[in-house]
Amino acid sequence: MPNNHSNKNVLLFCPSFFGYDKSIKQEIEALGAKVSLFDERPFKSFIGKSILRLNLSWLIKKHIENYFKKIIYPQINDLDFLVFVNPESIPSSLIKEIKLLNKDIKVITYMWDSFLNKKNAKQLINVSDSFFTFDPKDAKQYSVSFLPLFYVSEYEGIRTKKGNKYDFSFIGTAHSDRYEILKKITSGNMNVFSFLYTPNKLVFLYKKYFCNELVGLSLKGVSSTSMSREEVIDVISDSRVVIDINHPSQVGLTIRTIETLAAGKKLITTNKEIKNYDFYNENNILYYHSETTVNDVSKFIEQPFSDCCDKYKEFSLKNWVKKVLYE
Repeated sequence: MPNNHSNKNVLLFCPSFFGYDKSIKQEIEALGAKVSLFDERPFKSFIGKSILRLNLSWLIKKHIENYFKKIIYPQINDLDFLVFVNPESIPSSLIKEIKLLNKDIKVITYMWDSFLNKKNAKQLINVSDSFFTFDPKDAKQYSVSFLPLFYVSEYEGIRTKKGNKYDFSFIGTAHSDRYEILKKITSGNMNVFSFLYTPNKLVFLYKKYFCNELVGLSLKGVSSTSMSREEVIDVISDSRVVIDINHPSQVGLTIRTIETLAAGKKLITTNKEIKNYDFYNENNILYYHSETTVNDVSKFIEQPFSDCCDKYKEFSLKNWVKKVLYE
């Protein structure tokens, strides 16, 4: 695959999330490009983020436009690529203006959420030169490119470590019925590491008492401070089985799924879609559903991991970046 990004100028907008934004920047730079990185979300506050996610961005439209214009316009004539990862705020009208001012710029969009969770992102399909999603259903329904998520190299580095400190580990945001399912999966077992995160305690209380979510989970059982990426990697390294409980509205594979695959760890997931991937192996992956028994889980954890291929390598961040920029 030719490297045609030497000395290209790339402006990357990506949520600040466990350092993945910086890792993406570094991989693009490894192709020889010059990359500027900014958070796509103009707001850091709970109220600002809530306005965006409640589809009320029209209330703060001027502020949003000014945020992007201050970043983009001073360098607009020098830009070769404008890359948006999981955008939820930039309006399509502004991208149209940008493309009129720089007709050579290539706009690329990648979604790691479904359109059900990020409804505003659909407006960017027609103004993007390339549009990718991790969700196979969204890809089919809206005729955009399907591209699963990635793993960073640190996970591949723990592949040979046989840590058994924890029989099960789960790390994730507290939402929907995750806690109930987690308790069922680990029922009667053993040594479990669980970490449930809430970005805001008010969000937690709202979901629990107004949305009828988070049954059985108390505020004391969640953390409002997220784990670092290094801490997450350490836990997965010390785990026999990693648990993944996908959001009910999403069928795309979570980044935790890809990372577990790269780490060479066994996986229990509630995402049925995983059976459609060529790396699916019943020795390594258990699809957990309403009919799965405690005995099924016990049998699965005792089965030896089948390290029979290196298909996981196609999901490296390096390959992901190349597909996003070249396809």
